[in-house]
Amino acid sequence: MKKICLLILILLCSCQQKKFEQKENTKIDSTSKEHNTSEENIEVDSKKFIGTNWFKVFKTDTIIASEMYWKKIIEKDSLIKIFKADFFKSPPLKDKKVKFFWYDNQVDPGTLINKEYCKTMSEPERAALGFVAKLSNTFDTYYDKGNKSCSIHIALNLDYPCSKKYKYFMQYWFRNDTKYLNSINNCSPVQETFAGSSNFDAFNEISITVKGNNIFIDYEIGESGRDIRHCKWNSKISFLVDKDNIKVIDWKESEEDCEYYYPNYSDHLPPPGYKDDGTGTYRLVKKSKKK
Repeated sequence: MKKICLLILILLCSCQQKKFEQKENTKIDSTSKEHNTSEENIEVDSKKFIGTNWFKVFKTDTIIASEMYWKKIIEKDSLIKIFKADFFKSPPLKDKKVKFFWYDNQVDPGTLINKEYCKTMSEPERAALGFVAKLSNTFDTYYDKGNKSCSIHIALNLDYPCSKKYKYFMQYWFRNDTKYLNSINNCSPVQETFAGSSNFDAFNEISITVKGNNIFIDYEIGESGRDIRHCKWNSKISFLVDKDNIKVIDWKESEEDCEYYYPNYSDHLPPPGYKDDGTGTYRLVKKSKKK
């Protein structure tokens, strides 16, 4: 009886061992299949990665745009470094009153720029005049006393209004002027007009005064509209200089002073209230103040 029980026990243990081995083999086979599948996926993904045309993924125009963006950043940084260096080389801000631009009918061609002053002007004065320079869209050629071709923008060494150099220079100097910095940032080149065009405006004169840390610029702009009218107005802008930045603190502008011509080729009548002075030029009749 004991022998029979012992034999049954040995058979049971043998069955359990076989079941355990079968389970282990099943796990190994499963793991092996997963591993092989993973390796196959890696190989497929690797082939996809190597075979991908990345110029299609990142389009050429995107790469070019990125290059242009960083070129602009580098250009701006390099120019700002120059502007900072110019500030340290700049002549000191001294009290003065200078006529920068004017019209002299005794001199041919008449419009003159004080280029000698440009050689000694400080950087804050240059920034203030640069601010005024873009207020007229007439880029006519002016002259110095030696009758050499010049212009306001060339004299200030700022290219033309709203050029890259102009904008970066003005952004640097007006960086703390929140009111006018936005207009400088959004500055776009205006369409050029020239004196002699049917419609144009141009500076008649520009003067600059320095008192302590204040810069005052007085200017007059004349506007002509074909053979119909001519107007002019005066303005005065006050700037405050603080080390290497500048702000507009006041801006006063007079009313337009206009004269109309009739008869004219456009057959345009003068507005009501304008009276002929006997020469075909009509001026606004000003009402006398009652005492």
